[in-house]
Amino acid sequence: MLAGMIVCRVCGIKKAATKFSRDLRSSRSYRSVCKDCEGVRKRAYNQLPRVKEMRRIYDRLPRVKESKRERERVYRQLPFCRERMYWNKARYYQKYPEKRRAHSVVEQALKNGLLVRPEACSVCGTQRKLHAHHDDYFNALDVRWLCEECHSFVHRKVNETRQLIEA
Repeated sequence: MLAGMIVCRVCGIKKAATKFSRDLRSSRSYRSVCKDCEGVRKRAYNQLPRVKEMRRIYDRLPRVKESKRERERVYRQLPFCRERMYWNKARYYQKYPEKRRAHSVVEQALKNGLLVRPEACSVCGTQRKLHAHHDDYFNALDVRWLCEECHSFVHRKVNETRQLIEA
């Protein structure tokens, strides 16, 4: 294959890399579908009646800048959005059963008093809502209590390390 040329997975045509969107998760840093084919797919998706209805409802929600978070909260409560979130969560737990088990064990341990949620983050010490972070999902009760910012940071570092190892 010529340098900078990629074969589109949909149309099968060999095109320059600039005709593909970037995807840093991919090993070659580009999507496997060209921009033209992706555009055709997106236009077809946007014509689906259920997508048009979702957009119509979302566009009717208040447009005040300060209430963007509130608007998104209201949107997530809509029946079609709740159903989609339910199926996404079900697919996630089907793909990662060890995570579901670990989450359930921690939830039960908190209810039964075997685990106690501390007041402050174990990394930065802030007193906010804490997340139970598992370094190893097979040791379900071995958790670190982290605030949202520290938890996101830890997962970003884990994912970066994983990508370096796979490369």
